[in-house]
Amino acid sequence: MNHDDLSLEQLGAQAYGHHKAGQKNYDKAMEHAKSAGLYLAEAKARVAKRKDMTWPQFLKAHCDIGRSRADELIMIAEGRSEPSASADRVREWRATQAELRRTYGKSSKIHQQKQRSGRSEVDKERAEVETSIAAMLNRLTTKQLKEFEMHLRNVSFARNSLAVWTAAAA
Repeated sequence: MNHDDLSLEQLGAQAYGHHKAGQKNYDKAMEHAKSAGLYLAEAKARVAKRKDMTWPQFLKAHCDIGRSRADELIMIAEGRSEPSASADRVREWRATQAELRRTYGKSSKIHQQKQRSGRSEVDKERAEVETSIAAMLNRLTTKQLKEFEMHLRNVSFARNSLAVWTAAAA
């Protein structure tokens, strides 16, 4: 697109117009995402009470939304996530995978298997636990993370106090 014939004022006006249109569409998209999340949250709560259907089965049968996207929409509706945060995580994961492919060849899974085969069982177990914890932490809001940090500090303080008290009593 060539904009050589437009003045600075015209460029600014065009940019602002497109910005406002995009913002309006973004706001509308967020409203739709929140509404979808509210419906999905209700459906998820109802499905949880049933024994004949799981959450993924419900999604596949009734709305053709993937489980992670459905859970993300619920988080958006509950104010626990912004779409950009999830998009950033996906972008980061894809960049990591691309780097692994560039470094180790076509499949990063081959590299991951090579890495795992060289580890001891303890290292494998630790890696699995770290991955699990990282996934849990990624789902927490900033407020929840701060509360968790405070809890960990309190546990650490209590453990240190117990050690001092035990040493003094001995």
